[in-house]
Amino acid sequence: MENLPEPDRPQPTSTLTIPPLTMKTSLGPSFPSAVTNLVTWFLENEGGFDESNLKIAVEEILTENGNMSDNALQNAIRERYAQKIYAVQQTPSIMLNPLDVDPRNSRYVKRYKFVPLTGASEIRLFKFSKFVTLGDQVHISCTIEHAHLDDKPNYTAISYVWGSLDDIMSVMIEDDKFLMVTRNLVEVLFRFSGANTPTDTGNTTHLLWTDQLCINQYDAEERGKQVALMRRIYTQAQKTKLWLGEDDDTSKQAFSLVRCFEDIEFSSSQAAMLMLTGLDADDIRERFFAAFPQAVGQIPPKSDPRWKVLFSFLDRPWFSRLWVFQEAILSANEATCSVVVGQMTCDFFHLYLARSLLFVDWEVESLPSGFQMVKHLMLFYLYRNLGILPPISFTVWQIGGCLRSQDPRDRIYGLLGVQDPERDIKLPIDYQKPVENVYIEFTRRCIEKDRSLRVLEFIKESPTKSILGLPSWVPDWSAEAITMPLEGSNLGHQRFSKFKASADRQHIDDQSGRAEDILAVKGKIIDQVVTEIEHDFQIGTPSQIEQYFSINFRVRIWVMFLEHGIERGLLNSATAEQLQAAVIRAITVDGYNDWLATQEFSEDYSRISDDEAIAIYHELEQLRELSVNGLPHDGSNRDLHRKIWVNTEICKGRRLAVLQKHWIMLGPAQAKKGDFIGIIHGSSIPWVLRPKGMGTYEVVGQCFVDGVMYGEAVDWTEDDAETLVLI
Repeated sequence: MENLPEPDRPQPTSTLTIPPLTMKTSLGPSFPSAVTNLVTWFLENEGGFDESNLKIAVEEILTENGNMSDNALQNAIRERYAQKIYAVQQTPSIMLNPLDVDPRNSRYVKRYKFVPLTGASEIRLFKFSKFVTLGDQVHISCTIEHAHLDDKPNYTAISYVWGSLDDIMSVMIEDDKFLMVTRNLVEVLFRFSGANTPTDTGNTTHLLWTDQLCINQYDAEERGKQVALMRRIYTQAQKTKLWLGEDDDTSKQAFSLVRCFEDIEFSSSQAAMLMLTGLDADDIRERFFAAFPQAVGQIPPKSDPRWKVLFSFLDRPWFSRLWVFQEAILSANEATCSVVVGQMTCDFFHLYLARSLLFVDWEVESLPSGFQMVKHLMLFYLYRNLGILPPISFTVWQIGGCLRSQDPRDRIYGLLGVQDPERDIKLPIDYQKPVENVYIEFTRRCIEKDRSLRVLEFIKESPTKSILGLPSWVPDWSAEAITMPLEGSNLGHQRFSKFKASADRQHIDDQSGRAEDILAVKGKIIDQVVTEIEHDFQIGTPSQIEQYFSINFRVRIWVMFLEHGIERGLLNSATAEQLQAAVIRAITVDGYNDWLATQEFSEDYSRISDDEAIAIYHELEQLRELSVNGLPHDGSNRDLHRKIWVNTEICKGRRLAVLQKHWIMLGPAQAKKGDFIGIIHGSSIPWVLRPKGMGTYEVVGQCFVDGVMYGEAVDWTEDDAETLVLI
């Protein structure tokens, strides 16, 4: 702490040049001296200030409050400015008010200035020092030191949620400086200080790592370099604590349920348990106990109220944040990665097992973020241990769209650490680049690394994009996916492609001086949309349980489609049997998801025969008659019901359309009459392209066209292919 000079001590005359501030609003007579003194203080004690944010703070305060005294104006501006630059905040216990009329009544501490990091592997670590009592408040004091990852320092990494940037508090550094951090981090620091009361000494030797204290968040260049080290920071940590927040009655009940799974041991050979799905709670339990017979008699019945409590527990903010996904995955193994809530701790694997038995058969408005996030974490943990990590494009598509981050660039940057090191796309991390440029560069790096256009299959088929300025061929990595890629989960395993629409023709990168936002590809236009059905397959929300699991809705859609096409004379060239076979192949994408049932990845795919498809058609008709009012709960047709439900998930968000040559297409909901169907070299599936003139096309989305998925339409040589310019 530093005291302001005593009144009888000679005061230095400031020789600083005060830069003029030109304001938009009428500032009133008190403005010049008040703001001049404020600027002087910033220059003397902070070394500078953010002129833009200071202008905005002054304008906002005067607009909201009108005329104010010098002292009130200074305090209000400082507080508003602090909120904007996240650097200074007035608190009841630390008077950050050197501009008071009587400086003898005030005292201040300086903001901590980070010592620059110089080495390629250099990071900061911190440790608890002591509690500092100022007035009626207790502040935590820490020391920060530098370390090199190459030296393998011992430390614990903390994974937590920042919380609101509007709710910030001070942390003392070396007793006489401060950093402003979010309230959530202060709670974390108190919990991991090792002290139960302010008078305890706590653990003053154990080193910790957390982003707010160890990375200069105001230095974009340093932030980029440290983000690039995240993989090493978390994999080299001695332990990782996943901090989900303080405990309450809900968390205590949820933990008591999770502890029922403590005697179950995980083996990577039990991969089947990671795909525990079923039509109802009894079905899931039957499959679970088959995978884990030792759990019989230990797991509470589905009527236990703690299942609903667990459902609520999974809605904690930690489960919705993107950065924590990478942090949890990068932790060395499940033995060093623990879930911490208040003073309670549990193994993450046991939390996953409890979640896998959680079947939501009561009405809810939406599923909590943790419902899917926990499953994805365990899947990635398994993939990593088996050495089959998916391509980074698949990870960003699957995880980046469903978890949140404040900076849309982090939908990519925040997941680079979990990619397979052998297939690292080596994307430079630069927070000064516009978001659209980052997304374009990432997509191009994936194309170059894979030597294919598979990354285009992650385009989010939506009428709008949240990131303006993106070309149509670049996925909006910040948007939530509303459709599944037609290749399904095969895209997560680069060795396999089910379809071969381009007959294995390779993508040739030929930009020929074109702009970065243009992609030139080779291929040909093979068909055109004649008409599209009015309704798509977008089913209801998960709260509509009967509709969600009933195939009635889906069957009704394709029946309407056939009636629509036949009534208009658009399908008269096909027999009834041919149409039945074609529509079954379309709505199941030739059984795209068969591997889910077998857990085996086949390299040999073939088109479903007409006889097989027609047989399925008739089975569906019969099943539809049996389940007019929902699911048959007597067990009859359960396997068929499950298979059709799984295999028609691909229809969600898509619609059927009639083509000029090939009868039937399952394509994006945005497809319309006049759109073209193109085969593009380097892509395993056809594309709906919208002509924009001068040989350019807008990508509408991917599609399934019966009769072209295995290269049947490719009757040209590579030299005969046309150049299609995607914009």
